[in-house]
Amino acid sequence: MGKNNYLNIKNREDGKIDLSASDGVFSSAATLKDKDDFLKYCDGKADMWLNSTWGNFEGWTKKDRKNIADKWIAVKELSEGKYDYYFNFGSKKHIFLEEVIELATSMGIEHYELIL
Repeated sequence: MGKNNYLNIKNREDGKIDLSASDGVFSSAATLKDKDDFLKYCDGKADMWLNSTWGNFEGWTKKDRKNIADKWIAVKELSEGKYDYYFNFGSKKHIFLEEVIELATSMGIEHYELIL
C-alpha cells in the first residue's frame, strides 16, 4: 500500500471545489461544481472502496478498505486545505520508520538500530 497519500481541497471564488487526492489505490483530481457535487464525489469514492471488485483492491483487507471508505466519508466535513498523508493508517513518524525498514531490507541490512 502506498504511503505518500494525500488530500488537497481548494474552494474557488466561483463556488466550485478543486480536489486532488491519492488514497492508496487511485490518484485523482476533480473540479466539482458545488458542495452537493463534492459530497456525491466523496460518497462515490467511499462506495468504491467498500464494494468494488476491481483488481486494484486485491491485497487490501476488508478492514483496511473500510478505514479508507470511512476517511472518504470524513472528507465531506473537512475545510479547505492540504492534508498530507491523510489516507495513510500511521503517523508521519510511523510512515517514515516503515520506509526506512523497507529500504534497509531491500539493501540486505538485517541488523540495525534506529535512533530518533
